[in-house]
Amino acid sequence: MVNQLDAQTLIRSKQSTDRWWLNEFFWSPDMKAVRESYRDFLVLQESDETLIFRGLRIRCAYGTYHPLPGSSTDLVTLSLDPLLQTAKSFLDVGTGTGAIALYARSKGLLAKGTDCDPKAILLARENANANGLEDVQFACTHLLDGLDADERYDLILFSCPLLMWEERTSDFDHIACDPNGRLLHEFVKKAPAHLSADGRIVLILSSIGDREIIQHACASLEDIEVLRAVYYGATGEWRFIVSARPSSMVNRQIFQ
Repeated sequence: MVNQLDAQTLIRSKQSTDRWWLNEFFWSPDMKAVRESYRDFLVLQESDETLIFRGLRIRCAYGTYHPLPGSSTDLVTLSLDPLLQTAKSFLDVGTGTGAIALYARSKGLLAKGTDCDPKAILLARENANANGLEDVQFACTHLLDGLDADERYDLILFSCPLLMWEERTSDFDHIACDPNGRLLHEFVKKAPAHLSADGRIVLILSSIGDREIIQHACASLEDIEVLRAVYYGATGEWRFIVSARPSSMVNRQIFQ
């Protein structure tokens, strides 16, 4: 486990780099505790219930990620608020219940969500209708594949699965596991084609993933800002909400 005082000192100093959060200091969770916590997480995903999330009524069905207090969905919306004040359009990749896309729309942005699970898309549309936000679009597709070539967004969020182990332990692994970071790499590669000129991507990253894989996936990102860093004492996990711009976008502006 990390020493909290040392961690806060490191966070404040940021080591004069936007990649301070990749310091190995943060990447030593108790993986036995993580697996136990994951079992508890799976139980929570089995319920069919309606939650009040940021003033929205969100139905959560069996097998969809539930936006409970302290969840990644909860942390992301808290972190996004400053960016939502200046952005005009928002894309939520891996939208699940649609909660984050609907939250962005409630803040005045044009919003869309994608998910590879057709049941999740039906649920997201149901939640949109229940909240009077029928103009939010939801598309069943793999990551960004189903978007029109000219679709551009000011913010693209990828709620990427945090675990990176290969073995399947549950029918719900698709919402929690990204073996070898394949989805993360693919998203970072494809996102620039759908960003507006000043657009940014937002990622949820965690020390329960593989540090080297994440470091490699983020190698093509610049102007990285950690919007929020949260420590979970029970598992020793650090979770980071990160905003960044792909290098190709930065270079494109420099040479225009």
